[in-house]
Amino acid sequence: MSSSASSVDPAHLKALLEVLDEFVKNQACFRAFVRNRQDGNSFHPCWAHVQNALARDTVNTWCMAFGAWGSNQTHWTNVLQSQRNDSLPQRQKRRAAELARKSFREHVSQRLEMSAEEYDAFGASMRDFRNSHTAHRSVAQHHPLPDLSIAVGIVLEFDEWLRVWMFPQRFDYPLLRDSAAAYARSASTEVAAAMRAARSGDVIRPAHPE
Repeated sequence: MSSSASSVDPAHLKALLEVLDEFVKNQACFRAFVRNRQDGNSFHPCWAHVQNALARDTVNTWCMAFGAWGSNQTHWTNVLQSQRNDSLPQRQKRRAAELARKSFREHVSQRLEMSAEEYDAFGASMRDFRNSHTAHRSVAQHHPLPDLSIAVGIVLEFDEWLRVWMFPQRFDYPLLRDSAAAYARSASTEVAAAMRAARSGDVIRPAHPE
């Protein structure tokens, strides 16, 4: 662990963890729509609009943590540079961030068999899609939706790496790998039921009516 990791500002860390959690839920819902529309459960264009909105939000939340780090407070390198009392010299903060970045890149390389060049290229593809299709709309440029399974892999590996990097600090939330799998199963079930009900004309009643 970096000598400054234990002094990371809790508010910044909490914001990053919330972004990661939102990302895995967005992605799980997006995949649930893709899967169920491919299975023939969809008949109305509104489902396609929902699916596209989820894809855009999935890319946006990933970029909040792994996109442009300059002014993004929830970028993971900025979070690890945040301090409770801001007493560390700026040079020491930058050094700590460099060590963290190198350590995470090595982790990704080992676990995902992804070179630094491939990681950078994928990050660029996510930022390009965000800049031309989600945060803004480019008339002249078209960037295909990146492979979101790669984005998921990076997030899940980051979650595991962060727990080691921040040790002995403990996180009171389960591994994203476990919670993401459970949420994906639930989302798929709920989306399938909603699409079937819409096709048959059944009324979908809330679980807890007011």
